[in-house]
Amino acid sequence: AGSGAGIHMLGSNLTISDGAFDGNVSSGGTYSHGGAINANQVANITITGSLFVGNEGYDGGAIFSTGPISVSSSTFTANAATGGNGGAVALNGAVVMSQVLFEGNVAAVNGGAIFRDGGYDFQIEQVEFLSNAAVGWRWGCAHQSASATVIDGIFDGNTCDGLGGAIFAPNELLLEGASFTNNTADAGAGAVHFRYGHLQDASFTANAVTGVAGGGGAVSTSSDGGLSPPVAAIESC
Repeated sequence: AGSGAGIHMLGSNLTISDGAFDGNVSSGGTYSHGGAINANQVANITITGSLFVGNEGYDGGAIFSTGPISVSSSTFTANAATGGNGGAVALNGAVVMSQVLFEGNVAAVNGGAIFRDGGYDFQIEQVEFLSNAAVGWRWGCAHQSASATVIDGIFDGNTCDGLGGAIFAPNELLLEGASFTNNTADAGAGAVHFRYGHLQDASFTANAVTGVAGGGGAVSTSSDGGLSPPVAAIESC
C-alpha cells in the first residue's frame, strides 16, 4: 500500500484509544510515509494506550504526521523507517508524550525512534528509549530541530552513526532527571548532542563514541555555524 497502510487521513482530528497496529507496510518508495498512520493537514492526533509493532514506511515506520500529536501510555516496538527518518515516528508539529516506550526501532537515516522537524515544541516525560538505532550516517534515537524538554526519561542502548546516540538537539535542550546508559555514536556525543540549554539531575553511565575522530563520550555541544559559542548549564549530573 501507499502512505498510511493502516490509516490515511487528510484534515480533521484523529483520536485512537487502546489500538493495536501490527505489521503494516507502506510501499512505494520515497512517498510511502507512515506504515500504520499517515496524517496530513490533521488538526490534532491523540493516542492513548496503544501498541505499534513491526510497521514499516520510508519515513515514519509507524506514524508520519504534519500536525500536533499527543501520545500517552503507548508502546512502539520494532518499527522501521526503511529509507528515511523516524524509525517509529516522523513528525512536523508540536509533540507531547508521556509514559511511552520506544524499543528496537530503526531508521535508515535520522532518529532511530523519533524524528521531529519544524519549529514546534517538543515535550516528553517518563518516556523510555531502549535499543533504537539510526543506521545511516546522521543523528540519534530522538532527533528534533526546535526547542526540546525531556523530563525523567530513560535512554539505554541506543546508537547512531552520527552525533548523539540518544538525543540530537541542534537548538535548545532542557533536560531534567533523565538517565543515559550504554548509548553510542560514531561521530561524537555517545548520549546527547545539543547547541545550548540546561541539563539537571541527569546520570550518564558507560556511553561511548565509537569512531576514531569523535569526541564527547557522553555529551557534546556545538555553535551555530561559528557565529556564537554554545551555551550550556550542567547541574548535578
